[in-house]
Amino acid sequence: MARSRPGRCLLLRTLYTVVLAVSVKLIIDRVVAGGETGSADGIVVILAAGYLVSAAVAVVAGYLAATAGARILADVRTASFEHLQRLSVGYHAQTQPGDILARFSSDVAQLSQGVIASPTRALHTVLALAMFLPVVLALEWRLTLLAMVAMPLAIIIARGLTIETTVAAGRSA
Repeated sequence: MARSRPGRCLLLRTLYTVVLAVSVKLIIDRVVAGGETGSADGIVVILAAGYLVSAAVAVVAGYLAATAGARILADVRTASFEHLQRLSVGYHAQTQPGDILARFSSDVAQLSQGVIASPTRALHTVLALAMFLPVVLALEWRLTLLAMVAMPLAIIIARGLTIETTVAAGRSA
């Protein structure tokens, strides 16, 4: 149950982002096109309340993610330290203490990035796509289809540029 709380927080934040986008569309449609200001006032009040809830959820989600990440990293550090303790004296005689400490610190930092930040970003992207797609299809289905057709092309071009940049950086190093 505790492990699903960050996911729920992320879901609420993503839902607020979708509601924000639709609300801006409604405000523009009603105020700019129709000249109605009364209905826009209610939308703005709801958006302000939603923002406060979203901000509170973001704080809770950050706390929960940091707590879970700290626990995971503490377990990894403890297991690594116990493993270092079991290694032979010969290993410790051959290896510089600075190398062990540097490896220990950098590997745990990379693990932190991979265990905490990357899955959260990936989940947010999937949730945003799942929530925004029906909304934008309902708002303007032709533009949505055009964007969905162009997206794979943009990804292919970005990958190609990334590979070229990596190869060029390797040549200059």
